[in-house]
Amino acid sequence: MTINIALECLSTPEQMNADGVVGLGFHDKIAVFKDDAALFHAMASGCPNCWSPKTQKWWDESYGWAGPGTYKYEVVEHTRFGKCLLINGGKPIIARNKNPNQGGRRILSEVFCHPGGTGRNKEWRGSGGCPTLPVDTFRSFISLFEVGGRGFFFLVDYLTPRLFYV
Repeated sequence: MTINIALECLSTPEQMNADGVVGLGFHDKIAVFKDDAALFHAMASGCPNCWSPKTQKWWDESYGWAGPGTYKYEVVEHTRFGKCLLINGGKPIIARNKNPNQGGRRILSEVFCHPGGTGRNKEWRGSGGCPTLPVDTFRSFISLFEVGGRGFFFLVDYLTPRLFYV
């Protein structure tokens, strides 16, 4: 029985939260399915942080942003994130932008679906391009999976065409 995941990308890295603060919050949606039955649905983020806390540069000068596609995932134990999903076996996936961490190529590598909302505040995505969920929500999400489990991760894009690639 395979568990599949769909991340519906509805936002951009600059999206404001409910208080009007730029770059905070989880504005996309994630759904988990097993045998075509919905198991889980929550807010998530397919966006990187809006700026880098290390360099103080805007997101497009700091990170890649995962593009739409169908990817395989595996549930792994990560030294930093604990149990999480490794997307595409850590191999490159498409990026919407020229990724400064990949020499300007439109790719991201070593992509994990992991908890965000750590460090700065609970609405901080904590992502250099990886899909994230708020830390409390992530606990419920990841409890659906066993280490070694595999399935498909669908990154579905609902943004307008002008926003696809920057």
